[in-house]
Amino acid sequence: SIGIDLDSSGAFINDTTVQADDIGIDIDGDNAQIGNSSITASGDALLADGIAVEANSQNFVIEDSVIENSSVGIRVEDDDGTPAIVRNQILNNSDVGVDVLDRDTGEGTVNFNDIVDNNVGIDVTNGNGDELDEAFANFYGDASGPSGTVRAPGTPNFDVSLGGSGDQIRAGGSNDNIDEFLPFLTQSVTE
Repeated sequence: SIGIDLDSSGAFINDTTVQADDIGIDIDGDNAQIGNSSITASGDALLADGIAVEANSQNFVIEDSVIENSSVGIRVEDDDGTPAIVRNQILNNSDVGVDVLDRDTGEGTVNFNDIVDNNVGIDVTNGNGDELDEAFANFYGDASGPSGTVRAPGTPNFDVSLGGSGDQIRAGGSNDNIDEFLPFLTQSVTE
């Protein structure tokens, strides 16, 4: 089941609590905005997404919300716009906090979020040219920063180990990269 289905342009959700089995909020329209909300999708589905951004949904904003206890907190598929995921708490998701799939342009931002206690914090590794322009200034649950290995910008054969103990950033397929993932925050954005 889907908690809320945003299938029109310019949809706005504010101060809302959503609990669903499969997808908490499904975005399938341009310029959607979600703010000050609590989203959980805790069903038995393999892909229980807190928020699912469907193919070609452009220029959405997810801000000041709690996305937790899902399989994937936020899944972004085939978006070529300029999405912004800012000032959220993305917590306790069993698979991935923010999963970026099939993005062809690198204009998206994931900044000033608490990305904590997810199996993987941010994942852009499916090898289809996924890009995420900015993923800096996030807190990954430990002052030492995120763990994981990422592809260094502009260097197709050079991986960088992040060396922290927080949630993992996973990027580094042949076409995948995170252009900006540093600096990270050493404490929660809510403190």
